[in-house]
Amino acid sequence: MEQLHQVRAVFDYTSFLEALTSKKWSFLEAIQSVYSSRRLTSFVSAKVKLSPEERLWQNAMHYLSTHYSDELNLLTLLKIAKSEGIHELKIMMPYALEESQLHDIESHSECIVQLIQEMDELKIKL
Repeated sequence: MEQLHQVRAVFDYTSFLEALTSKKWSFLEAIQSVYSSRRLTSFVSAKVKLSPEERLWQNAMHYLSTHYSDELNLLTLLKIAKSEGIHELKIMMPYALEESQLHDIESHSECIVQLIQEMDELKIKL
């Protein structure tokens, strides 16, 4: 039996938040971000030859916000990862999440996820 290739990615949420904070938003981007947070579609063109990890970062820059909770941002990140064909995601967090936050993410995820938290790392299997 042929084994499927599992796509893995690492996402540094701490660096991402820093990059997002320093990003200059145009008025149109801000409006699109609010509108598009309700319906997730791939922002990066399929014609661009980027790795799934690079596309994850670029889409995250478009869909995530420092104005959203970590839970909402992580749920959106899971949707993006799933749409990019990522099966395993390791997220480097600035701090460990509380059990209630992990439970919220698991219960509100649109796909079955396996969350494992080790210190400030969150390992997710989609």
